[in-house]
Amino acid sequence: LPRVFSNRPFWDSKHPEATEIHDAGAGNGHSTAPLEMPPLYGPPDEHIHMPPPSYWPIILAGGRTLFWFGIIYVMASHADTHHSPPGVGLGLDMRKLGMWTFIGSESLFFATLIANFFIWRNSSEGGLGPHDLDINLTGLGAFVLLMSSLTMVLALRGLREGNTIAYRNYILATAGLGTFFLGIQVYEFTHFGLHGLGMTSSMYGASFFVLTGFHGAHVFWGVVWLLALLIFKVGENARRPLQYAVGVEEELPSGPDAGTDGGSYVSVEMCGLYWHFVDLVWVFIFTLIYLLPAPVVGPPGAH
Repeated sequence: LPRVFSNRPFWDSKHPEATEIHDAGAGNGHSTAPLEMPPLYGPPDEHIHMPPPSYWPIILAGGRTLFWFGIIYVMASHADTHHSPPGVGLGLDMRKLGMWTFIGSESLFFATLIANFFIWRNSSEGGLGPHDLDINLTGLGAFVLLMSSLTMVLALRGLREGNTIAYRNYILATAGLGTFFLGIQVYEFTHFGLHGLGMTSSMYGASFFVLTGFHGAHVFWGVVWLLALLIFKVGENARRPLQYAVGVEEELPSGPDAGTDGGSYVSVEMCGLYWHFVDLVWVFIFTLIYLLPAPVVGPPGAH
C-alpha cells in the first residue's frame, strides 16, 4: 500500500511548497514541518497502485443510456390515448416523461457537484476563496435568471391563448435574460482569471468553477433551445393543449384558426420544464455558495 501523508495527496504533489504535516511528537502537537518528498513519489514499492485501464465503464454507461432510451421509445411508440378505454394508460405525454427522466438524471449530477464543493469548501489557501466572490454582481444575475422563469410562464400562457406575438416576445425576452446571466458569469470568470484566481489556484476554485460552469453550460443550451423555437416557429400553430398521443399518425389541422392536438405546444412546454429546472438549480447554488457564511480558516488550535 502507498504511504499517505495527507487527505489531499494529488494537490500536495502539485504544490509541494505549500505542503505541511503535523509533527505529533513536537511541543504541543501543533508544530508543522515540510514533507521530505512529494506524497505521490517514493521508492518503487510505495507507488500508488492504479487498476489497469478498461473500456468497460464506458461500455456500461453507454449501454445503460441506450437501454433507458429504448424503454422510453417503446412506451412512446405504443401510446394510443385516443383509442384506449377510460382509465387506461399513463395519462402523460411520453415526451414529457422523457424530459422528467432527463431532469432527474441531471439533478444527480448537480447534487454530486454540490457535495464535491462542500468537501473542498475549506481549501482556499493561496487561491480563489469565498472572500473573492462578488455577491452583488451574482445577486443581479440570480434576479435576472428568476425573471426569465416569469417570462417563460408568460410565453406559455400566450401560446395557450393563441397570442403568437406575445408568445414570440416572451420567448425572446427569456433568451435575452438568459444571455445577460451568461454575460455576468463570463465577466466573473474572466475577472478571476486575470487576477490569478483561476481553476487551478485552489481546490475551492476548482470545485467552484466546475459547479458554476456546469450550470452555465446548461443555461447556454437552454438559450440555444429558446432561439430554435423562434427560428423554426415551433408552437405558433398551437391553439389549445388537447390530448396528444405519441405514435398516432394523423393529419393535423393547419389553418390559422384551427386548433391542433397540442403537439407543438408540448414541444414548447418541454423547453419550459428544462428552463425552470435550470433556474431552480441556480437558486440552490447561489444560496449554498454566496449566501452561506464563509468557513473560518485559521492555524490549528486557533478555534
